[in-house]
Amino acid sequence: MQGHFMSCVSAPQFDANKDFRPKGLFYEGNNGFLRCGRKGKHRNGQADPALLMTWLTTPFENGIEAVEKLVAENVCYNDLGSLTKEDLELIGFKDEREKQELLDYFSQLPNQDPTYDDICRLEEAQTYNRKIIMNASGHLETMRAGLASANYKLQILPPDDVILGEKSFASRFVLQALSELYSLTNGVNGELEELKKIISSKFEQRSQNSSSIRKLRNGIQKTIWLLLGSLSSIGAFLALYYWKLN
Repeated sequence: MQGHFMSCVSAPQFDANKDFRPKGLFYEGNNGFLRCGRKGKHRNGQADPALLMTWLTTPFENGIEAVEKLVAENVCYNDLGSLTKEDLELIGFKDEREKQELLDYFSQLPNQDPTYDDICRLEEAQTYNRKIIMNASGHLETMRAGLASANYKLQILPPDDVILGEKSFASRFVLQALSELYSLTNGVNGELEELKKIISSKFEQRSQNSSSIRKLRNGIQKTIWLLLGSLSSIGAFLALYYWKLN
């Protein structure tokens, strides 16, 4: 139900009874991330009254009247947590006891929607990031073992050089390429170790800043591209090697 109320027009504010969550740099990317997805871009005009009616009529005797006043001022569900006594007076609530009861009830609600940073601090997000790094590390170790095995095999049983037309396909080129790829994986492995340390430290501290998030995301993207490029190169060289053997 939360997706229907994100585009609501906020009620007028004087002094909010709690701080609003700031919209971060990546706020537009919140829509499809974990629990913060929007189900529709257009607001359903019947959704707010129905939700407010359900939520307020049970604990309050004059809940229907309260809902009518809130709907008349275009107050939606996400505005309730930030309403103050002055707001309620402008909306039309006069009874002090009723206003205090409403404020106490509204104080249980958060202001606005979670930001990108708030979502990144979720346990689910941190677990997912650690899983990505662990899987990438496992794939890298497997690739390094395969490179080392192919390199040793070619050194012990080097294939004959092949001349095709005006080009010479020499085994030493394959050995050099494998050596370069193996050295490249050392750099990738260092990147992964650094990412592991970042994730571990942030998980223990339970606190992350936006620069660390951007660094982690860029590091993961860089690692994935390096792994894909390395795997493509390995496939090409191994195909050349087996072709020469045949």
